[in-house]
Amino acid sequence: MKKQQKGMWHIERETEKAVYIVRIDDNFKKWFPKKVVDGPDETGLLHVESWFVKNNPLPEILEERVDLPKMPARKPWKKGSLSFSKASQYLLCPKQYYFSYEKKIPTMVSPPLYRGSIAHAVLESLFKCDLNKAKPSSYIKALLMDYWDKYKARFETSARKKGKWDDSKRDDILDQIIWVVHNMTGGKIDKKSVQSLGPNETESCVFSDDGVLGGIIDAIFIDENNDVKIVDYKTGKAKKNEIDFNHELQGWLYAYLASERFKKLPTSVEFWYTGSQEIKELEFDQESIDGWILTLKDTAAEIKQQSGSPESLFEARPSENNCKWCDAKPWCEPYHRHIQDTPWQKQGRSKSLKGSVVNAQKPSGNRPGAILIKTQDDEEVVVKGWEGSGKILGSLEEGVGVFCVDVDIRLSDYSGNLEGVVNDPYSIIANGVIVETGEKLPHIATLQ
Repeated sequence: MKKQQKGMWHIERETEKAVYIVRIDDNFKKWFPKKVVDGPDETGLLHVESWFVKNNPLPEILEERVDLPKMPARKPWKKGSLSFSKASQYLLCPKQYYFSYEKKIPTMVSPPLYRGSIAHAVLESLFKCDLNKAKPSSYIKALLMDYWDKYKARFETSARKKGKWDDSKRDDILDQIIWVVHNMTGGKIDKKSVQSLGPNETESCVFSDDGVLGGIIDAIFIDENNDVKIVDYKTGKAKKNEIDFNHELQGWLYAYLASERFKKLPTSVEFWYTGSQEIKELEFDQESIDGWILTLKDTAAEIKQQSGSPESLFEARPSENNCKWCDAKPWCEPYHRHIQDTPWQKQGRSKSLKGSVVNAQKPSGNRPGAILIKTQDDEEVVVKGWEGSGKILGSLEEGVGVFCVDVDIRLSDYSGNLEGVVNDPYSIIANGVIVETGEKLPHIATLQ
């Protein structure tokens, strides 16, 4: 009988052009193009072409086979409850809230956003696994491989995405996850430590008694005295010597929700910043919490009253800070009028650019789609794009009036000229129309 080699596979299911195959050694599963899979051989096993593996590195083979369990469904969100993210967006700019939750425009996604989601998903799932069947470290790696592929596929097929997926970042996320577990267990990662010192609840939906407010708390620890500690994971870096103000407000809400659930305030609320591997404890008192909860409940009442109203009744608060990361920029007339009155800063991220097309280049192979824009103050800027953005840019005709509302612009080290990159196909407006959707924006014609 032929001896089985490491890194061999068998088929779980297939389509006309792809196969979903399982690595024998550790039960790692992945879709592959059929053209890179050879076999089965006389033993019934498959081989993946080495050149493909070299260009698309696979995770290391785990020490043991890991069967990931089906995760139990999370407690459903209570309809009508206001989350911190919804409330903070409405308080920042009601118009932004309108586009996100009333008009429900497509959301922009990015690799850092999804890497944070992967870390949260692994840390939620780890403590629901049967640690009698495999080591915690093996489960962590297997969960990371599973969620990494799922979120990568979700990113690649998203209608609006910014940036490029980088598989080399997977080890960074693994380090961050292990750092979190070590914080819980005092640096240990054995079965007994993880089971006894891990959180009592993960990704727990908690609501106020009246159902008005809610939140999903990353980790809840309850000690032998029934004292409660709340932990929220932040996959970015901590500010020096302080907690971000929005994080403070979120922490106050979580402290209130915990007090409603457990009938007393938590002993501590902590933010674990995995990007800088720091822990910051929130200071809070009953008076501060009460004032903030009153504001949130007033906001919930206002949102309920506004829901279903036309766009014009949602106030816009355009500013450089409020609009920089807003997904609604392609649709938002107040933003378009705001930037019209703002002096153009030639370089920077998330800038807006208006002018006419001088010439266009269609995408080809590794070459992006591009246009040369002549702005209203006679500057010439080359704007490039890949995938959907590149196709749109390459299709624009000479003389077309173009308005790109989310462009990263810099001075090229190679050419010495201004160059821009547009990732979001929705942000390209030509002759007053969002090209990606065909939506007409009549107000564009009135802009100077």
